[in-house]
Amino acid sequence: MVNQIVSNLCPLCGNSSEQFFKNRLRSYLKCNGCYSVFMDPIYHPSQIQEKTRYLEHNNRLDDLGYQNFLKPLIDYVCLHTGQNEIGLDFGCGTVPIASHLLQKKGYQMWSYDPYFFPETKALEQRYDFLVASEVIEHFRKPRDEFFRMKSLLKEKAQLFFMTSLFEEGMDFQKWYYKDDQTHLFFYEKRAFDWICDYFQFSSVEVNGKLIRFVLDP
Repeated sequence: MVNQIVSNLCPLCGNSSEQFFKNRLRSYLKCNGCYSVFMDPIYHPSQIQEKTRYLEHNNRLDDLGYQNFLKPLIDYVCLHTGQNEIGLDFGCGTVPIASHLLQKKGYQMWSYDPYFFPETKALEQRYDFLVASEVIEHFRKPRDEFFRMKSLLKEKAQLFFMTSLFEEGMDFQKWYYKDDQTHLFFYEKRAFDWICDYFQFSSVEVNGKLIRFVLDP
């Protein structure tokens, strides 16, 4: 790994970054402020490449394996919300499975995805909670996306995410999560503290791959 300082600023917190890892496919930078790792923007896939990759996921409503994969996130949402609340499945992909599972539990759900469910009406509503499974690691400009997500929340609301976190000392070279060309930003746990402070959430909770932000004026 190289510690050469480069000019790229962190797309989340805006701090300087250093070259962190490079292989024959891509290179990654590490932020000096929030300690997250992100792909050098020159290696970002085009929108066509990105959409093509998402189409390979082949998610289906009757896919029990994927439903089980989502179960910890769905249970997490149910633990902290009431069934009379209205939620948004943000970045739902080709099939809004999280919306489907939460609707079965009595929630009112909307779905949004810039490629597959680009309904602007979903972005004109305000929600009691927003859920995003395996989404925030795809953000090219995470700070802008967090601004947008917060703008979709009611005065008292919550954000629920599921993603794999970067950890100091991990063997990044062997980490499978970086091998997806559409995984652009890997959050270190302290990045969520920065987000909580910067966007003025009341609190943040990190429970393994599950993250919850609370907005409680």
